[in-house]
Amino acid sequence: MIYFFFNQVVIRNLRGLLAIFRDVLQEEQRPPFRDRSLERDEVGELTAAAEAMAEHLRQSRRKQEEYARHLEESAAELARSQELLQTVFNGITDLVVLLDRDCRIKMVNRAFLARYGVDFTRMDNRRCGELAGPLCPFAECAVLASGELGRAVTREVKLAGGEIFLVHFYPVLADDGALQNIVCYGKEITEEKQREQRAQQTEKMAAIGQLAAGVAHEINNPLGVILCHAELLKSSLSERELADIKTIEKHALSCKRIVADLLNFSRSREQIRTSTSLNQVIEEVLELTAAQFRQQGITVETALAPDLPLLELDPDRIKQVFLNLLINAAQALAGPGKISVYSRQRGDLVEAEVADNGRGIPPHQRERIFEPFFTTKPPGQGTGLGLSVSYGIVRNHDGEIKVSSEPGRGTRVTVIMPVPACRHPEDHEKEENA
Repeated sequence: MIYFFFNQVVIRNLRGLLAIFRDVLQEEQRPPFRDRSLERDEVGELTAAAEAMAEHLRQSRRKQEEYARHLEESAAELARSQELLQTVFNGITDLVVLLDRDCRIKMVNRAFLARYGVDFTRMDNRRCGELAGPLCPFAECAVLASGELGRAVTREVKLAGGEIFLVHFYPVLADDGALQNIVCYGKEITEEKQREQRAQQTEKMAAIGQLAAGVAHEINNPLGVILCHAELLKSSLSERELADIKTIEKHALSCKRIVADLLNFSRSREQIRTSTSLNQVIEEVLELTAAQFRQQGITVETALAPDLPLLELDPDRIKQVFLNLLINAAQALAGPGKISVYSRQRGDLVEAEVADNGRGIPPHQRERIFEPFFTTKPPGQGTGLGLSVSYGIVRNHDGEIKVSSEPGRGTRVTVIMPVPACRHPEDHEKEENA
């Protein structure tokens, strides 16, 4: 009874199990060293099959471990390549961004993160415009990508904040020519553009100065003759006729002053430079204008940096510059207001600013304010030579004059002078006491 049960139940199940092993294991996978005489019964055959299955599993595990090791090495190599690429990106001080074909951010360099003050985790897979809006120089990428960007494109982009960027879009194409990624490179050229504009302005003003000098000399001689004869006629004319001569003389002198301004602008006059404190020059001009400004209800705020180095200046001509700037600021206020005067040192340069909170200068007029006879004032309130003359004086001192203005928010004029040596006001006092 027990034998029958064992034979019918256990042996039958073993045979079923063997059938499964045989289906799983092919004949060639059985260990060749196994003596088939040991497999004359089902239990022996089951043991052999189990050993073959175990050997097969061991081989599979070795292959999986080898494959996993290969994956780890590939992942490490990929990580090293990505780290190297990121290092190259970060070594570039200009803006570099890698975008996919939908203009979503895949990689950026450190300069981009620093400029917009964000972390890459906030930027991954987002568009530039979503983070920086109109302040992103790569906003045009979407338009270019929609047209299937197939070659490098260069654009000069001016942002809402006034910065100017030279932007390059480099497409990365697949083997079939389809767009895969876009490398965006942006270099800020705001200062270069400003230098270029200043160079053009300098050339333009030099040409106008030469013309003005020629015209001034040609007019100056006839005016001298007119004034000389007017003086001679005074002694032989009646009182009524003398009034007419005085009118002639008045307008001739006015023309002579304009001619003198033209000559100043053209730098024809010799300069006498001495070691001068710029703060002292500014304070003396402020004393001259103090009474007039009080009558107009104008408040003057000063912040003059102490211990500025002495500059090699023609004091009288620099006074003329700041007098022109202060008068222009007062006229821009057209009544009560505030004028601010600052001075400071930046490296080997000294800067002085005159700012007002007046009506400002429209953008289309800012480029012309240094041109002779150009004025934003109503007729009869200025010759248009004040800033031109100031420009010529400052340039003749190897300096620079800048104007920034917004309509309704006032105007700021900055005079920049080079420091000839590391000298300070106390050095000047030592020289005088020596």
